Amino acid sequence: MTEQAKKRDAMIGNNYAAKEITKDSTLYIRVTKEQKAAYCNAANGEPLSAWITKTLDNKVKSLS
Repeated sequence: MTEQAKKRDAMIGNNYAAKEITKDSTLYIRVTKEQKAAYCNAANGEPLSAWITKTLDNKVKSLS
């Protein structure tokens, strides 16, 4: 593979990894199996972390 092709491939990879907002903090919680099952059910196939973030953000907005 040529040097130019390597650079092109590296740029494509970086574009796919680009995010609108970089997440720079982590939130860990412990829940029961029943709680997690209920959250997964409520998320209706959406990734759980995305659903939890959206749900918490909506709650914070409703309090302001």
